[in-house]
Amino acid sequence: MDSDDAVEADGPEFIDMLGARFEVVARMGPRDGDTALIRARMADGKTVPLHSPVDPECFHIISGEIEVFLAGEKPLWHVVETGQSLLVADGVQHAVRNKDGEPADLILATNNRLARYFREAGRPVTSSVDSRPPSPEDVQRIIQVSEPYGY
Repeated sequence: MDSDDAVEADGPEFIDMLGARFEVVARMGPRDGDTALIRARMADGKTVPLHSPVDPECFHIISGEIEVFLAGEKPLWHVVETGQSLLVADGVQHAVRNKDGEPADLILATNNRLARYFREAGRPVTSSVDSRPPSPEDVQRIIQVSEPYGY
C-alpha cells in the first residue's frame, strides 16, 4: 500500500442505528470497495428486517449467537454461533435476529461503502452504552440516506 492509500485511525467511532450499536474498528484503504471491520452488539430480541444491500456482509460471532435468514430458492434461517462466520454475498436478500436470550457480540466484515452508510444513516454516540430511543428524525434520516445507497 502506498503512503497515499493509508487510512488514519481517529479512535473508536460509535454509531447507533435504531438501537443497534456499531463501532467502526478498522478501515483498510480509502476506497468504497476496501474492507471495513465493524464490531456490533445485538441485544436479545433485536431483529434487522429483510434487506438486500449491494454490499457483502460477513458475520463473525465473538459471543452469543444470531440467526440469519437467507432468501432465495430455499429460504432458511441459519444459526451462527460463537466462533462461527457466515458470508452474505452482495445483493442477497437477508434478515438478522437474536432470539438467544443473551446479547450477541459480533464482527461485521464488509466494505467502506457500508461503513459510510452506517455513519450517514445512524446517529453518532459517545460510547457503546450511550442509549436513547430513536427519534422521528432518526427514522427519517435512515429512510432518506437509504435510498441513494440502494437499501
